Amino acid sequence: MTLRHAALAAVIILIALAFAVGMSCADPLPYLPSDMRIPDMTGTPLAPPNLVMTGGPLVMSNSPETIEGVYTAAALYRTTMSKDHFRVFFHHRNLTGKPIKIGIAITNPASAKCSVDLFTGRNCQMLPGGCQSTVSSDPATAGSIALKNWLQSKQDDRYLGSLAPGTTHYILQDVGHESTVTGMYDFGIRAAVGSKDCPSVIVTVLACVDLPDDPTVVSVLQPDRSPEGWYRRGTFAHSDRVGRVECDVSGVSWLDIAGPPNGPHARLMGNEVEKAIDDPYGMNPGNYGVVYSLRLVIKNPTPDPVRTRCIISAAGGPSFSNIAVNQAYSESGKLLDSYGSWVFKDFSLDPTQTADFRLDFSLPGGSNGAHRLYIWPGDDPDRNVVKSIDLQL
Repeated sequence: MTLRHAALAAVIILIALAFAVGMSCADPLPYLPSDMRIPDMTGTPLAPPNLVMTGGPLVMSNSPETIEGVYTAAALYRTTMSKDHFRVFFHHRNLTGKPIKIGIAITNPASAKCSVDLFTGRNCQMLPGGCQSTVSSDPATAGSIALKNWLQSKQDDRYLGSLAPGTTHYILQDVGHESTVTGMYDFGIRAAVGSKDCPSVIVTVLACVDLPDDPTVVSVLQPDRSPEGWYRRGTFAHSDRVGRVECDVSGVSWLDIAGPPNGPHARLMGNEVEKAIDDPYGMNPGNYGVVYSLRLVIKNPTPDPVRTRCIISAAGGPSFSNIAVNQAYSESGKLLDSYGSWVFKDFSLDPTQTADFRLDFSLPGGSNGAHRLYIWPGDDPDRNVVKSIDLQL
């Protein structure tokens, strides 16, 4: 055998050994599709963690979602609130044939013994300093704008005004025919003088042409019922969910967030959903207006560095995706089609290293749930394939 033939044989043996070693390993990790459309059930589902229900009450108004007849004023939902902090979420489309105003009226009842100071925390319009519009001809865009603004707004309470007994604070937006508005506001209330007890206010989600003299007596529209009889409207005891998600990078794993409460696609976490406290038919599939704060703990038990990507996929249908990672805002930037996905965090884990970060998530109004959180280890094909071999023998 010549030196040239011996060298060529050695190269062939090395290539064969490398191929054999690769084939002898555990099942290879699937590659992330180049079009970012991840087929259903790719990878392994994580065991759903138990969440902690927390935060103030959630006032939810999404039924009737489409408003078709308002000649003067109509209440879309109304409740009495006596907690010092609460959230209001609404999502409504105007099909009345004319421009109307949609938003919130917060009233200190005429029977109240003192004035009420009203505050806003995070909110979709950047109040009180700004006044951003969350109206769009596309319902999903309206929801995405509202959630983006909410995530980027300040969390601390800021003063909106004082309500004497019998007076109302309005937060309304002009909504044209065939347009949709989404609202998401955190409020705080306290007695203006003296009393240690939290006052009660009346919260009305309102549609009107002109402001009513008294929004607390305006008739409430009937809700749209689902085929099963429930509707997405009511007051829910908690507006936030907190939990911890742990996994490793031995394979592709996933967890559904804000999915359906029942049926073949229901993969709920513990304590994820609750019924309205004021109405046996009030439900909130998708947990619109609810904010999830998840602590993600991702471990690398292997002896090698592992590239790891954190992905959100629109597994439940077309959706925008707006989130915060360690309180820094991030978004998909476009409407994702069904199973369309985007990478919100891309990093390398050294051997035995652990990544630990916070994900704040909420399903935008007009978008579909569930959103699927993937933990996806491994490189793409173009980083693992030798494209050419140039042997000089």
